[in-house]
Amino acid sequence: MSGQHYKAPGSAGGYLLGKSLPGLIIGVIEASVIVLATVAWFRVPLLGGLLPLYFGLLLFVTAVTGIGLMISSLALTQQQALLGAFLFMVPSIVLSGFATPIANMPDAIQNLTLINPMRYFLVVVRAVFLEGATFDQLVPQYWPMALIALTTLIAAGWLFRRRSY
Repeated sequence: MSGQHYKAPGSAGGYLLGKSLPGLIIGVIEASVIVLATVAWFRVPLLGGLLPLYFGLLLFVTAVTGIGLMISSLALTQQQALLGAFLFMVPSIVLSGFATPIANMPDAIQNLTLINPMRYFLVVVRAVFLEGATFDQLVPQYWPMALIALTTLIAAGWLFRRRSY
């Protein structure tokens, strides 16, 4: 096989679907367990509907899956992919508004949080659980997550195609 390049079987879209679907399913199952524990065990009232919550959840999980696929498409080894995921996750959590309000961050950092899907998902969770938010009220949180998901999945597909020659 000298002189020949390895060509991955199937299309980049099929590859992305195969790599992302298990993560999407596991993410939704884990979130369902957390929602159940939050309501049943911790007695946090769920004032909103499950549909707006799960729609936001699907957008969030799709966006972070796209980011993960982008990282893995850039990495040459599994160790590089794990390090890349860690280097993404820690700032993502810190810059999500989970522990520190985004409004208290410097302007440049506030702008950086605009590309963090967790920022939007935390608003969805809080609004659905505590305020009973509806789909219409959450559109300003949904569309950025959808845009991040679309952008990262397209970039991951492009990177994968370039990588497989």
